[in-house]
Amino acid sequence: MQAFLWHELPHRAGILKYAREAGWILDFVNLPTIDRLTKWEGDGMICQIHPNSREMVEAVFSKGVPKVDMAGYVPDLKAPLVLPDYRAAGRMVAKHFLERGFQKFIYVGRSVSDPGRLAMWKMEEGFAQTIGEAGYVVNTLYWDDPGLKDSGYSHLADPHAMGDSASAQSRQWLREKISQWPKPTAVFVQYLDFAVDLLDACDEVGALVPEEVSVVSMSGETIDIDLPSIQLSTVILDYREQGYRAAQLLDNLMDGGIPPEEPILVPPKEIRVLKSSDIFAVANREVARALAFIIQHFHRPSITVEDVVQATEVSRTVLYELFKEYMGCTIATKIDSLRCEKAKCLLAQTTIKIGDIATMCGYSDARHFNRSLKAAAGTTPTEYRRQQKESSGG
Repeated sequence: MQAFLWHELPHRAGILKYAREAGWILDFVNLPTIDRLTKWEGDGMICQIHPNSREMVEAVFSKGVPKVDMAGYVPDLKAPLVLPDYRAAGRMVAKHFLERGFQKFIYVGRSVSDPGRLAMWKMEEGFAQTIGEAGYVVNTLYWDDPGLKDSGYSHLADPHAMGDSASAQSRQWLREKISQWPKPTAVFVQYLDFAVDLLDACDEVGALVPEEVSVVSMSGETIDIDLPSIQLSTVILDYREQGYRAAQLLDNLMDGGIPPEEPILVPPKEIRVLKSSDIFAVANREVARALAFIIQHFHRPSITVEDVVQATEVSRTVLYELFKEYMGCTIATKIDSLRCEKAKCLLAQTTIKIGDIATMCGYSDARHFNRSLKAAAGTTPTEYRRQQKESSGG
């Protein structure tokens, strides 16, 4: 069978995997022309079409072959959908922020009026619902708010605006907003380019990331964002699995199968936690600085309380009192707590040698690791790993 495909590149691996298994002949086209599509003859189509190309929509619609849509931008295409589970992605990010103690939340993206948001709106919905269930409220910032044009931000109101001028307007607009936000604030940003502008704007106004503004964006598994100034945390959508499931569905349709009435939803893979959100919410700026330093360096055996003090702008005595007030423990206790939690995770989820785990988590030696875990969990590393394996049925 021959299938005609156009799609975002991250889906390619999943589609190719299924195609090899099924013995397909594929015609990959990233930017198809009307002429080529009109002349094409095959058995099925996987596509991602934007409604702005109405002529292309009509050309696809006219082809009397089974189709699978991986975008959901064009409802009247009437093709079965295979989509990322955007609502689950939003819930995942919300839980990440809530687990870290945040109480102020902002969602940054495009409004439902943007045709490309018809499916992705579920991500904002999942985020807001989960935050609401915890008793908090999400404030929203929309790049395509019609009022922005009247405020002098014409590029922001244009969903197709790109380049330096659009980015400059974006950062100016964000600088004004950031100065008004309560601190600390957790921000979920819909698109990566928006997130980059947000991080730049934070730097320009002196807002600390992640201590005062904690940021998570969305990406596919093939994208690894490591910016010069900050590493960006992302919720990873499983585009590889989406491509595979779309090809699998198309194969079924080409064999006479009945299209599913509801979209097939592919769960997100994980949140890749990097520096931009690797923090626990603290209302005091200096304690937040200290905590951020501890989180980044607790794996170093040589880290000392004095090192933590040097990362702040207050004296040892003042930081000690502030840390006790806001964290309920000493700096040294917090360092040991983070080491212990990381070690327990590695013991439960990996087969890494206990001595190597001790080194990875900042313990000076295995004996130190053994004493620390015994005090925190009432068990040795070996016993803890065995208990976790038994409880999981392994």
